[in-house]
Amino acid sequence: MPEIARTSGQLKIPYGVRDGRIIHIKQAQRGRACGCTCINCNRPLVARKGEFRTYFAHDFDASNCSPESILHKLAKQFILDRIDKCLRDDHAYPITWQCSLCHETHSGNLLRKARQIKTEVRVNASSNIVPDISLWSDDDELVVIIEVVVTHAPGREVVSFSTANNIPILKVLIKSFDDIDRIATTAPMQVESTFCTKPQCKQCGGVFRRNRSLFVGPSLCRKCNSIVMITMIRSDNPGAIYGPTQFTDYELNLARSNGVVIVDYISETNGKLYRACECTNCKSQIRLGHYCNYLHILDGEPIDFWECCRNCGERIGMEGC
Repeated sequence: MPEIARTSGQLKIPYGVRDGRIIHIKQAQRGRACGCTCINCNRPLVARKGEFRTYFAHDFDASNCSPESILHKLAKQFILDRIDKCLRDDHAYPITWQCSLCHETHSGNLLRKARQIKTEVRVNASSNIVPDISLWSDDDELVVIIEVVVTHAPGREVVSFSTANNIPILKVLIKSFDDIDRIATTAPMQVESTFCTKPQCKQCGGVFRRNRSLFVGPSLCRKCNSIVMITMIRSDNPGAIYGPTQFTDYELNLARSNGVVIVDYISETNGKLYRACECTNCKSQIRLGHYCNYLHILDGEPIDFWECCRNCGERIGMEGC
């Protein structure tokens, strides 16, 4: 639920509307002289400016004024005003988001393709989808959907439309007036989105890739003290290290061509097939669980490194990817 303070049942609001513009309590005169109204219910506000606390409060009963609606409308208006100014001045509107697909932080210009801004307008004539804010190109092509999320996330219909038409949905999460304060600045706006800036895999349609580096190096067998060749892959997933069981065919062939003996074995615990490096002298197996003793292999230069699709594992440059 949104975090909005109250005093004696009254909402403590840091923003009011005067002459059609949103102003902060610091810009207002004390009491009714502030001349401000509530952005949600349009009722008069009073500027409470005490020694320790300053805020707007409704001048009369406002029990029907929803705090969630106040947050939603303030956030929406600040975003609209900033987009409008950036479009008029031909400036970028920087945004950042944590991608839920590749788990990386992306950044970009919200207005890279946008030239028009619309609010509460259907995405097309045959649809009932009405985003909070939609951005359009000069050719009236919808390029971005923006949803201000206070309590309710975008519904399935808008998510399905976004996926089918490859149109990003940017969710602006609002929980308190602190979030409104951040939106009101010129800092990059933080949003949530499944839109990934990485290239799309032509084979499976995956839109995100990961870096993988294959390492091969000599070490000592812990059983017979002979030299044994070890291989492992380090991925861009934080802390992700893979043994031969997770190798693709290309990676297995590359490791074997660099002197690593890789054998298949059946787990006595679950009966599944796994792969392990093998010592050529005593035939002992170095499995992924033992790799903590061989991490020095990662100190060397990788034999090869590449990007591959997270969905199907295909490497860039191979057929279909």
